[in-house]
Amino acid sequence: MDSPTVTLPLIDEAALHAALQIAPGGGPWTVASTKRVQGTGWDIEMQVWASGADRMHVAMRGPTVTGLSDNELESERQRLLRIRDAASLALAAVEGHQRYRRGLR
Repeated sequence: MDSPTVTLPLIDEAALHAALQIAPGGGPWTVASTKRVQGTGWDIEMQVWASGADRMHVAMRGPTVTGLSDNELESERQRLLRIRDAASLALAAVEGHQRYRRGLR
């Protein structure tokens, strides 16, 4: 059983990190359980990911929004907006190609 520790730019991205990972065999991981340990400006979130019979324990560490300055919060907001926009473009490309393939049938 693998037990990595991941440093995140913002602890609130723990669910995003889990969603981006691919399980053995190419399927998605689901977060089977989660526990957050609060610190002062930094938290650790421990998750158990599941995919079929596979399990992985992951500890994620990162700053909380209370641990960031106003300027850092704005930078994080802008970064997350860029991530959202890039994910939307990638999703549109995938969905467009799915429509194209369905049209070939």
